[in-house]
Amino acid sequence: MKKIIVMIGLALCAAVPRSISAQQPMTDVTQDLLEPLPPFPPEEFEARRAALLERMGGGIAVLLGEPSPTTHRRFLQDHNFHYLTGVEAPGAALILDGDRKSAHLFLPVVSAMEQRWEGERLVPGPEAVRATGIQDVRAREEFDAVLRRLLAERTVAWLLHAPPEPPPTSPPDAAGAWQEIAAD
Repeated sequence: MKKIIVMIGLALCAAVPRSISAQQPMTDVTQDLLEPLPPFPPEEFEARRAALLERMGGGIAVLLGEPSPTTHRRFLQDHNFHYLTGVEAPGAALILDGDRKSAHLFLPVVSAMEQRWEGERLVPGPEAVRATGIQDVRAREEFDAVLRRLLAERTVAWLLHAPPEPPPTSPPDAAGAWQEIAAD
């Protein structure tokens, strides 16, 4: 009887496929779902800015992108800033001029060394104009001067800046992170 049970067990083992896996191989459809979506075209962001400029009437609106993370965490752009620009660059800023129906984008100048370590970033220049649809793209260092000039000419200004969320850091690092956020 033991021989019959052993023989049946061996026969069953031989009939089972060589590779048993709880996971099915990835199909092309599944792989397509994992690919990132293509970015919106610049015209989409232009339409969003135009709608806001129309509703503003006059004055200026200032939107600040998120600063570079102070810890080793993934950068996440401010939602409002991204909605109007599509820009993922840390430290970027946007001024919308409701009187002239124009936009001014300010991007940090990034050295070749920074790009090598942190990856490619959008920097001021023709590529930034093409990628964003914003005709006036400048270095972030020019932001204060342009803002002062526009504020001197306007009576209404909006500053859209959400209160910062607590950074996900350990307690000793949290105090320093909060000081950096407050100083921004």
